[in-house]
Amino acid sequence: MRLRGSRAGTGFSGTPRDQPPGAGGAGAAGGGQPGAEADALHGSWAATRWHYTSRDSPARTVDVITDLGGSVTLSLSAGTFILAWEIPGIGGQSIGGRWALRGGALEYSWPGVEGTESVGVRLGWHELALSTERSGWDFDGDGEDEPAGFVGVFVRL
Repeated sequence: MRLRGSRAGTGFSGTPRDQPPGAGGAGAAGGGQPGAEADALHGSWAATRWHYTSRDSPARTVDVITDLGGSVTLSLSAGTFILAWEIPGIGGQSIGGRWALRGGALEYSWPGVEGTESVGVRLGWHELALSTERSGWDFDGDGEDEPAGFVGVFVRL
């Protein structure tokens, strides 16, 4: 999952649909059961972690919440989502679209973007974790995303 409209451009993206559901770490982030029921995900969530790790240089990391002082919220209802973020000194944006839970993956799409993307999902007792190894972040500030792994951890509002 990429936050675009921040350091990374103007949209939101994650794992292309051609990657198998749950690939890229569906079981790697957070506690809980893989393949959570979609109804259990409904509600509003606040990120406590929105972390990127460079795949080319794993020592390069950035966490939008803890390193940049940003905020990210996610609202999930029957088939629709709204993702909103604000990063001090960079800006904010919100987007919405459609989502579905398939196996251990949350598949999502939004108007104006062709295709569906997915991230691994785990629902714990008190948190929701999303992850993929096929994301990106502009670590060096040159306007181009570098390949990155992504982990997002949310608590229910």
